[in-house]
Amino acid sequence: MKKKLILLIVLIIFLITSLTWYLTYDYLDPFRNTTVTFIVVITEFILFCVSFFTMVLYVFKKVLYRWEVFLEHVFSSLRQSFLITWFFIGSGVFYRLWVFEFSTVFLLFVICLFIELLFDNLLK
Repeated sequence: MKKKLILLIVLIIFLITSLTWYLTYDYLDPFRNTTVTFIVVITEFILFCVSFFTMVLYVFKKVLYRWEVFLEHVFSSLRQSFLITWFFIGSGVFYRLWVFEFSTVFLLFVICLFIELLFDNLLK
């Protein structure tokens, strides 16, 4: 696949999920179908955040590598954005469970960092 095609797919995913997340959040009645609403909103929010962070990380890498990026940089940005999204969602869960402390968030960060290092080492 080409780099531009993957970036176009990520942009389309970002636009579609941001629009559907907004529409679902506004127009879906959460009291009639609580489980369906929860699953749909969380899934759309995860896809929205992953695609947004992928584009942001790609731009950062493009500036960092002086406009010479390859397909592997797009895939690494996608992988890293997925871990960033799970870090923020995990921090939100810790906050809702009243265990939001520096040590728990730091351990979550270390876990995400080790997962990233594992995948980075496996794919090279």
